[in-house]
Amino acid sequence: MLEEKKITKVYLKGKEGSNIFVSSYQSKSESKAVIHILHGMAEYGDRYEDFANFLTNNNYAVYVHDHRKHGKSITLNQKVGIFDEKDTWDNILEDVEIVNKYIRSKEENKKIIIFGHSMGSFITRSYIQKYNNSVDGAVLSGTGYANPLTCRSAIVLGEIIKIIKKNSRSKFLDDLTLGSLNKTIENPRTNCDWLSRDEREVDKYIKDELCGYRYSSKFYIEFYKGIASSIKDKNICKTKHMPILFISGEKDPVGQLTSGVKKVFNKYISNGYKDDLSLKFIEGARHEIINEINNQEVYETLLNWINTIDI
Repeated sequence: MLEEKKITKVYLKGKEGSNIFVSSYQSKSESKAVIHILHGMAEYGDRYEDFANFLTNNNYAVYVHDHRKHGKSITLNQKVGIFDEKDTWDNILEDVEIVNKYIRSKEENKKIIIFGHSMGSFITRSYIQKYNNSVDGAVLSGTGYANPLTCRSAIVLGEIIKIIKKNSRSKFLDDLTLGSLNKTIENPRTNCDWLSRDEREVDKYIKDELCGYRYSSKFYIEFYKGIASSIKDKNICKTKHMPILFISGEKDPVGQLTSGVKKVFNKYISNGYKDDLSLKFIEGARHEIINEINNQEVYETLLNWINTIDI
């Protein structure tokens, strides 16, 4: 019989007045440590509920928040994905720190492991550079590498499009960012097959109005600024020496079928983080490893790594 869990939903006030929706999951037993989940692009935190329940069954508390302008982190008259001048990469990081402080107020003296998936992994990489004493370990799921020139070009194009169509969703920038990902899939059934081999999960994503949308140009400008900043050696060196797991699907196009993940991993190695890092690829898996056909195996792999951290 599974232990009864306590699930709490709250709103916090984020940077520059943003609303930040936070879900927390607790088992009745005393939790060993805390997992703070950062979701990816064009999705939201509640998609991680099954994984959160798995972790609470193993005596970890879990907190997951919707990034600003995602999921339920919107205010009246706002729409998901439509970023304005207040929605900067730095403010996204500030929101994470606000949630981190909230966690620490609720979970005194417990270690915090941050788990970032996809866009959340890029946010995590920036966050542990800027707030390098806020967490005790990090999981970078579905991360990737982008050439600095590509980032600069995308930022310039975004700025031009923002002048013309300030608050409109940008098909051009969406195609630039995600358009090539499904080309890695042979005979795709949908435009989102790159996410997972599990057709049910792909269909759920497509049908969910809080998933798969395009963003305004401001989002893409900030996104590429964040990626460009996170890969700089001088910023990587700001990261505290702590356990960091790079984990991706072997067939994840965001990680360039492992080559992009290895590039980022080796960047950390060259900056002196050899003894702190682990690298794991899930055989045959695509982008959303926790929504794959072998997700229970992935859960166990993640749990085994988390259990190695001195808590």
